[in-house]
Amino acid sequence: EIKSFQIPLKEIEQVMRAVFLLLGDPAKEVSTWKAIKVAIGRTGKQSLKRRIHEFVPSSPIPERSLALARKLVGGVEPERISEVSVGTTAFYAWVSGVLQHLEEDG
Repeated sequence: EIKSFQIPLKEIEQVMRAVFLLLGDPAKEVSTWKAIKVAIGRTGKQSLKRRIHEFVPSSPIPERSLALARKLVGGVEPERISEVSVGTTAFYAWVSGVLQHLEEDG
């Protein structure tokens, strides 16, 4: 569903960029919607579903990536994205949960 957007809402792109930053992708590799769509489409060990399933919040995430992820989702209104993309709403919840967990542990 998310990959089908040619030009997504800015918030959808921000949430998905934050997902990949938390998973360890360098910011420059997910700086455009086209690059994010490629990352979403990966299969096998690099598939998004598998990477999220195997994600360990205690893994070291560069502070720069954390700060950018916080900034990207900081102004997102879940109600707005849920009207357009249920899938992105789930990823927003995941990003928010990871950031909250890291702040509590940090």
